Amino acid sequence: QKIQDEATHSILKMIIEAGVPAPDDELEAEQLKVQVEFIKQGLHALAEWRTQHSEISRELVIDAVSKLIWHGLAKS
Repeated sequence: QKIQDEATHSILKMIIEAGVPAPDDELEAEQLKVQVEFIKQGLHALAEWRTQHSEISRELVIDAVSKLIWHGLAKS
């Protein structure tokens, strides 16, 4: 659990450094933590899925997921 918590914290730090506004209050902080956890778990699932779909390029997967994450976070 400690490793997972550290990964969540690292992703949170990375997206804030990339320009996602830091939360203004406790509710926004909790919402962002949930969003980051969703992203982290989704990336784990996608990595597993991709082992069965190697015909799809790594670059396409990265581009598709990056667009989804950044567009979604920009609107939240």
